[in-house]
Amino acid sequence: MMKHTLFSLSILVLCNSCGDRKEEANIRDLSKVNNTISTCSFIEQVDFIPLHEKDSFLLGEINAIRKYDGKWYILDNKQKTAIVAFDSVGQPVSLYDKTGNGKGEYAEITGFDVSPETGDICILCGPPKIIILDKDLKFKQEIKLSDYYWRICWYDAGFLLYSANNATVDYITLEQGKARKIFQAESDMYNVAGTEPVFIRDGDNLYFHTEQSDALYEIKDFEFVPVVSLDYPLKKETEQILHKRYYGDLNVQERMKYVRPTVNCVIGNDTCLSFIYSRMLYYINMPYKNHYINSVLKIDCGRSTIKTGNQLISWKYISEYDPESYSDNSLYKGIKVNHPVMNDSLRRSGNPMLILYTLKKTFVMRKYVFFISD
Repeated sequence: MMKHTLFSLSILVLCNSCGDRKEEANIRDLSKVNNTISTCSFIEQVDFIPLHEKDSFLLGEINAIRKYDGKWYILDNKQKTAIVAFDSVGQPVSLYDKTGNGKGEYAEITGFDVSPETGDICILCGPPKIIILDKDLKFKQEIKLSDYYWRICWYDAGFLLYSANNATVDYITLEQGKARKIFQAESDMYNVAGTEPVFIRDGDNLYFHTEQSDALYEIKDFEFVPVVSLDYPLKKETEQILHKRYYGDLNVQERMKYVRPTVNCVIGNDTCLSFIYSRMLYYINMPYKNHYINSVLKIDCGRSTIKTGNQLISWKYISEYDPESYSDNSLYKGIKVNHPVMNDSLRRSGNPMLILYTLKKTFVMRKYVFFISD
């Protein structure tokens, strides 16, 4: 059973006019860590949604999460290769589990996304094709693909597709017969398909990042605009090593030493942008007041973490839930924790539970401003 790691949230803060410091904010130094910011400075409350078991709705793990119209859509590639939908309180409502070789069937699922406009679901499959479902997980159509892709995202009237083999982003519409290349991402000897999301939504904004790149891009009108440059310890040495050697050829010490940051979740915009990233541990990098500060903060999180509305969404197994770990100690002091009602059936469940971290109300979010006030 996978254990969720308590991860570090590294917080950068910027006050007054974020726009006045745009150029400085474009370069983020990830090497410095400080412990002066507490969890309650930006998290207001924690809620839990146990995902109930029912017949074939037993999940192995959560590989990706999406939310639309009160429903949670989850990709499970461990217990089954399927998309499962739960309602707002964690009751299972629908399932798409169609392994096979026929129409609407697949051998594997490498990614999925939910249309922000219609709620339709696109599933990226192998052998290469896209399966389109409605929001009730009913089959609508499929699109054959000529190449394998690793991630998919609804965009404009079609889909963005990321190929880990050649580090390109292609675009295809529902009517097109062939995808066309629109962006060449950075590539090196460590050009492998990882578990990172690659395409990252925050409200109406869409971002792109791969581990091979030190840039976080915003996608605007089919243009990939770099909005953040990541600076981290041993950056030059890491780039040199991984441009010459395969990751599999590195020994354990080298793998621990030459680690690049991977962006998993984005909050804000290009002038006041925060992001959760992983680099051995998990961090959040955030503008705060009129100077930059990094602070360590530990909460449950992982690569499948998303932001929806004013909440960060993560998960852990129900069997790992311990109410004492969320008591009013130094970690959760000042935070309202709404514990789930647990019966014996839930306690014995092998399913995960969602964890909802509501951002504090003193996080003031406007269309182009994001800051904390003390």
